[in-house]
Amino acid sequence: MRHGDHVAMLAENQPEWIATALAVMAAGGVVVPLDVQLADKSLVHCLADSEARFVFTTADSATRIEKLCAKPGPQLLLLDTPQDNPRSWRRLLLDKATALPQVEPGDPATLFYTSGTTGAPKGVPLTHANLAHQLNMVVDANLAVAGDRVLLPLPFHHVYPFVIGVFAMLAVGAAIVLPHALTGPQLARALREGDVTVMIGVPRLYSALVAGIQTRVESAGRAR
Repeated sequence: MRHGDHVAMLAENQPEWIATALAVMAAGGVVVPLDVQLADKSLVHCLADSEARFVFTTADSATRIEKLCAKPGPQLLLLDTPQDNPRSWRRLLLDKATALPQVEPGDPATLFYTSGTTGAPKGVPLTHANLAHQLNMVVDANLAVAGDRVLLPLPFHHVYPFVIGVFAMLAVGAAIVLPHALTGPQLARALREGDVTVMIGVPRLYSALVAGIQTRVESAGRAR
């Protein structure tokens, strides 16, 4: 990977996603988070428009990309396969430190794409300075501290969970808890088994949680 190369991420939330994004940015690359539910036309547009040289994805999504993109397409690396697979991301892991390029504050760090509701999705770049400013603001606000366990159910392809949910929480020394799915039972399980102390969400998510609690209480009878 060369300094400034664009690297797309097309996968559900998982620890491997976070590790890869951190590695790409540390190596001077630009992370391009993409929604796994993008329509075929939008996915092809985002990959072409970003000029992504590499895509970290899953086996299923890799098959989809190969069907949609003309050859030669971006190099595909898989997050959900064992190390003996030639395209496994684990084959990139080193057993010793290596020299990393100098990254400047004004260098692009990420490229996020809009939803495209009024046309083709448009890429919005953020620099390392942009991200650092947001991290400093969150740290100063004491939204979370070292030792907190933070539930993060929001998808990483949005700026808010990517910057505030992942990078800011790691910056303060908090642990990130990822639910298996965005269902009520799985969120409740993650809250309980993960000993969660902080939850990062949006109003719509909290409204759904409250509605689910109210429905269960009401169905349990008047006494309850």
